[in-house]
Parts: sequence; structure tokens; C-alpha cells
Amino acid sequence: MIKKFFAVVSLVTVAVTVSFSVQNRLTTHRLYFTGMGLNNGKIVYLFSQSGQSMNAWIMNEDGTNQMQITNDNLVKGAGDIFPDKTKAVMLEKDDNHDYLLMLNIDGTNKQTILTTELYLGNLKISPDQTKIAFTAADTINPVDNLYTGTLYIINIDGSGMKSLGLNNNKKPVALTTGVKMFSVAGSTLTQNITDVSEKIAFSSDSSKIAFINKDNCLSIISTDGAKIVTITTFSVSDIYWSKSDDRILFYYNDYYSGNESIQAINSNGSGYTTIYSTTSDIQSYSVSFDESKIAIMTSENNSNKCVIISTAGIILKEIPFVTDMPFIMNVAWVSNSKVMISDAKNLYTIDIVSSTPAPVNITNNTNYPLNLSIDAKSSKLVYTHDMKTIYTMNIDGTNEFAVITPNSTQMVAGNPLLSPNGLKLLYPFIDTNSINPCKLILKNSDGTGSETTIEENPSSSYYTYKFSPMGTKILFMSPIDYKYYVTDSNGLNKKPVIAPTDSGSYFTFSSDDNWIMFTGIVGGQEGIFKTDLSTTTVVFSTSAYLYNIYDWKSNKVLLSKYDSEKSLYLLYVMNDNGSGLTYIDVTNTPYYSKLSPDGTKLAFIQTDPVTGINKGLNVFNLSTSANIKLTDTTYPNIEKTPEFDWSPDNNKIVFTDFIRVPDIIKICVANADGTNKTILNSNQR
Repeated sequence: MIKKFFAVVSLVTVAVTVSFSVQNRLTTHRLYFTGMGLNNGKIVYLFSQSGQSMNAWIMNEDGTNQMQITNDNLVKGAGDIFPDKTKAVMLEKDDNHDYLLMLNIDGTNKQTILTTELYLGNLKISPDQTKIAFTAADTINPVDNLYTGTLYIINIDGSGMKSLGLNNNKKPVALTTGVKMFSVAGSTLTQNITDVSEKIAFSSDSSKIAFINKDNCLSIISTDGAKIVTITTFSVSDIYWSKSDDRILFYYNDYYSGNESIQAINSNGSGYTTIYSTTSDIQSYSVSFDESKIAIMTSENNSNKCVIISTAGIILKEIPFVTDMPFIMNVAWVSNSKVMISDAKNLYTIDIVSSTPAPVNITNNTNYPLNLSIDAKSSKLVYTHDMKTIYTMNIDGTNEFAVITPNSTQMVAGNPLLSPNGLKLLYPFIDTNSINPCKLILKNSDGTGSETTIEENPSSSYYTYKFSPMGTKILFMSPIDYKYYVTDSNGLNKKPVIAPTDSGSYFTFSSDDNWIMFTGIVGGQEGIFKTDLSTTTVVFSTSAYLYNIYDWKSNKVLLSKYDSEKSLYLLYVMNDNGSGLTYIDVTNTPYYSKLSPDGTKLAFIQTDPVTGINKGLNVFNLSTSANIKLTDTTYPNIEKTPEFDWSPDNNKIVFTDFIRVPDIIKICVANADGTNKTILNSNQR
């Protein structure tokens, strides 16, 4: 589907002493993020590599004469090219502001048109080259969330910026089925109703703008404030307004049929038609400069195609596209006869008029664009470039090894986990050439020795699995019977945690590996139970069956219970002998909670019970009930769901945070009392 982006990255902690002032780069990368052609033999694209921030570049369409257009450390946002291809506008962001820039296409004469704390996006130059339209969300005074905002217009010289909004309670009224119209002088009624994550588009005469409203419906506004029209009553995305026939194209996902499609509708709401439909995922689409053709990137079962169709919907060509990357960034036209594809690792062009059209790699990059951290324990790190091959290395960057190398009939079916000492790797695996293709495998993290198949079955790779805190045991749920089993650290001596006639969930190890606590039914009794793993005999129970177990550290157990009246999950803590069940009185709804290793403090992410927005990281002292906010609260409508973990000595927390906008991620370390917060990547974008 459109707007998909691959991200399996987590914050992982390693039990070593480090200097906060020193960062050691362990891997290298080269990332070709996205690009667009100019229909004059040139391509503009965004590029970054190790030690450098992302910047805009320009090159010939054959990959020669690469030239950097921008050169700074600011985060790059949306951009657009003037119709005459002489200038560009783009967004840059830092910790304090968004900047709207205009510059010549060769990078000269760079001007800052607008500086604002608003969260800007979706720049679009009017066809008459006199105005810039963009979306903006208020990061300080929230509406619904950061993705709901307002349309703005500003003149090319930076004058005359105005909000295309009206602050009153009037609503559009339906004039015909599926179309709403409402007219107010001087306003286009877009204030706080615009989906700022979606593209906008001008009409060919520059008098109207199409946008997606906060209900994901296609809308049109007049730039003079005369009227607003809601064209669709269903969700659409990725809009394009044709200059030749006044049709608006968009992507549509029919969740009922499973089809994804490119559709079109006239700007007056008539002529609704499906141009192209497929059961494959549509990754991206682009209309040619002369508007005679559409290039569509599709993907199904790890097979990609570039489909060229006429704007009437006739399939002209289907061109296979093979990549070792798990995603396609975008497709764009270089000229009316050539398209460009980005898979983040490289840029490719395809001459569609060739008798044998095929992708040509014009950047020939061998470095991977992303290195995704999966897990880290002791002195070992596990990561991947592409979620196919899995690598391990020491945390000083030495001894890099491709420990899992699937072939074309194999795949890793879940995140590999390192044992606490970093010596073992546990993961689910699929091998379609095997009689029992779905397996749970344990192997040495350095690749030595033979692997151990803990369990295998013919149909399901849905394993839940983890190491015990000290690494002496492995706990997993089998998809064969949905029961929990435990093995020794070598993957052998498999035995059920509880009797086959009993049931349980939320299984949690004690810190010393000797016990497991779970919620379930044992001997017909509902409750929370504590099991001695040496005998797998239930030796303790309490009647609090409705409580789910989140965590167990030292002698404290963290529980949650759903309150149907409040529609909230509430947190409780009890001693591991079943005594002292206590409600933790924290504001709003806490999720993603972790006890400190000594069980005296609780780190949790707070959630607004009304909006559902995650409000940031807190530390709650279980003995004093003192609550400390670790993340910034200046920008309340930014969803803050940081990754976080405790230091082994209970005194520090490492976590991610956002400064003003979610584009800028900071990695922080702070004392558990909130003091001495240090940003580890203060100079890294």
C-alpha cells in the first residue's frame, strides 16, 4: 500500500561503561532517499552517507556529474520544483524551527522565505509560479494530533502569508450525495481540518488547491476563500491534479475486496473511475510530464514490478524490478520516456520505449542505506541491513559476522534475540524445502557449531519466545498447541511449564530464573500462579485472575487490570508472594512499563485517556509515590512513545525523545530522578 515505510529499529542497551562524549561508528551507510526528474536530462535527489547529514543533490540522468545543492546539518523535509525547472523550494528543520527555503536548482541564491515553530509539510508551487502552498500543524497548541493542521499560502517573495482557515462553528452542508459545499468570503475553511501527512495539489489555473482532510477525504478549496468542496466520502491518499483534463488522481485501498487501485474523479465530483486495480501492494505511482502515462510500483510475495499504463488505464508494459532491499522508496519520471526508481540503496532508471526495458543502476552503491539494530546483550550486537541476512558483531565493531544467511526459500520469521551473555541467538525460521518448514532455532551468535532446532511444525511460525533474565532457561509458546514450554539454555530438555489440563498467559520469569509467574487457570482455580521450574509444580496462587503480568523484578511484580467504566488499563504492584497488592496512582493511562532492576521504581509511558496520544516517559517511585517526567512537555500534541531501558545499577535510564517535531530523534541518558539529562547525539541529525 502507499505510504509504507520499513522500520524495525529498537533501542537496545549494553551493560558496559561508556563515555557520553564519544560516539564510535560501527557501520557505514549510503542512502538515496528519494528523487525526481526535471525532464531536461537532470535528476534531483536526497542523499546521505556515514558522517554526513542528508542533503539535496543533482546529477545527469545517467548518474554522472553529481553535484551537492545543499550543505548543512538540518533535517530535510518536503520540496517542490518550479514548473520552469529553474528553482526549488524545500523545508529544513532543527530543534527550534521549520524553515521554508527557495534556491536556484544549482544551489545558488538560497533564501529563507519563512521561519516558524509550526510543523510544515507538503510544499507545492502554483503553476503560475507566484505562490507556495503548504500544510502546517501547531506543535504547541494541539488540535487532535500532529497530523491535523491547516493550509497556508505565501507569495514567492515571502510576503502575504495567510492561513486558509476560518475559526467558527459553521460546517459544510450537503448539496448533493457525497459532495459538500459551503461558501464564506475570505476563507477556505481549512483550519485544523487538514491531514498534514498528505500531499496537496494546485489546479492548472492556480485558483484551487486539492487536499486530504482529517477524515482522509478528498477536498478542494478556492485560494480566494470562495468555497470548499468535499469530493469523496471515503478515504484516499497521494493525490495528483491533472493539468490537461482537470481530473484528480488518487490512491485507494478497498479493505473489503483486498484490491488497491489508482482512481480518478473530476474536480466537480463527476466522472469517478478506476484507472488501475490490483491485488498486489501499490508502493508508489507517478504521472508523466505530458500526462499520457502513469508509472506504478507494485509488490507481491517479495516480487516487484514497474507497471506502465496510459492515463486511460491501458497496461502498456510490466517491467520486473529486482532489489535486495525490503522496500521501494518511490517511482518518478525522468522524462516522458524514462522512469526512475529508488530502493534507498540505489537509484535506477528504465527506458520504457526500449524493446527490452530493464532497470539500470545509475548510482552503483554497495553500502546498505540502513543498519537496523535488533538486539544487544553483554558485548554483542545483532543487526540487519535488509531483514534477510542477520549480522552479529562486538560492540567495538570487531568480529562482524553474517550469522543467518537465508536462501531464496528461507526467511527469518521474527526478531532474533541474544541471550543475556550475548553468546546465543534465538529466532523463528521458515524453510519451505523442509518437511516441517516452521522452526524455532538456537545457535551460537558467532556462527560456530551447529544449530539446535528447539521445535518444528508444518504450518505456523508464530512463536512467542524469550530468554530468562540470567540466560539459564528459554521460554516459548508453541503454535502447535498454544502451550508454554521451557528448555535449558542449550535448547534441550523441553518440558511444559504447567500441566496440559491447565492454561495460562503473561508468563514472566523471576530475576533468578528459578520461578515463572503467570495468569491462568490451574486445577479449575482462576488466579495468578507462581511455578517452581525445578519441578514445574504450582507452589503459590492468588485469586487476582483479571490482572495481567507486565514485569517481575526483585520481589516486585507489575500488574495491569482493565477498568471497563474508565476504559483504561490501570497499573498495580504486588510482592512476589502475593501480598501487598497496591494500585499505582499515576495520572492518565500508563503503558510500556518497566520496573527498575531492584523493583523500587517504575518507568512508564503516559497516555492521554481522551486523545490516546502517548505523552512521554515518567519515573514513579513505588515507596514515595513521587512521579518525575523525563521527556519534554512543551509540545503536547507530539506523540511520544520512546524506547527506553534501565541501567543495571537502577540509577539511570536511556531513552529516545523528540524535540518539537518527530523528525528529530534524540538519544538521551538521565538519572532516574530526572537530573543530568544528556543528549548523546546532540550534533547528529
